[in-house]
Amino acid sequence: MTRSAAIASGLVVGVFVGLVLLALFVRVMRGGDGAAPQAVQETEETAGVPDDAGDEDDSAAAGGVKTLPVTVYQRAGTRSLLLKPAGARIVWFDSPVERARQLVRHVIDGVRAEGAVRPAPSGMGYNDVYVDDNRIAWVDLAGEGTSKLVGADMEEALVACLTRTLVDNLNEVQRVGILVDGEPRRTLAGHVDISRTFTGREWPTL
Repeated sequence: MTRSAAIASGLVVGVFVGLVLLALFVRVMRGGDGAAPQAVQETEETAGVPDDAGDEDDSAAAGGVKTLPVTVYQRAGTRSLLLKPAGARIVWFDSPVERARQLVRHVIDGVRAEGAVRPAPSGMGYNDVYVDDNRIAWVDLAGEGTSKLVGADMEEALVACLTRTLVDNLNEVQRVGILVDGEPRRTLAGHVDISRTFTGREWPTL
């Protein structure tokens, strides 16, 4: 073999080996089966899609469960009693009672929002919620929890937040009344008169 033929042969072998190595490298980078790695696929499919995409204003389906956005009122972190709205979601039910129960739970548990203070003390609970033919929602608070309400401000804040939250989110409700262990009371815990019903407009919002 002449020198020029040996050089040409070496070049051919080198090119062939290079192509084989390039093909192996591409195969490894694409996951070994010609498909892009799963992590890459997910990134490309979700690129530019906001976290709350599909979260519609009126409803959202998660696992077949329809939810609704609601406004939950809490006490604003101010000296005077002002109500501060905060966003939350509830599961949709045809029954206004089922929706009311979730709203009451949101008020009692509190919703995280800047400048908002949960109106119910720790350990506060409720027995149930009822909606009568006069479009009044009756919130039946647990009697043992009322002893944790200290002062007129705390009592009034709880009544205000429950009332405004229920009236604003339920078309079936126009007023709210408060019961304690299923019975009407003159006051909630010695200060706020709950012998009447409320519209929620008695208290200003922030």
